[in-house]
Amino acid sequence: MEGAFTMSSFIEAITTTFTATIGYISEVADTIQEEPILLFFCALPVVGIGVGMFKRLISVH
Repeated sequence: MEGAFTMSSFIEAITTTFTATIGYISEVADTIQEEPILLFFCALPVVGIGVGMFKRLISVH
């Protein structure tokens, strides 16, 4: 059976995708770190999301 999809090929595909994704994230993080204005525009929404989640956590009875 040529072209059969086995468990090992499935795990290899997941590993390749994960490795590429981590590489992309690292590249974006390096770019953000090099440009302070990007850090401001990327960090501010993350802080806002964190504050909003914390407020929701506190308001749950």
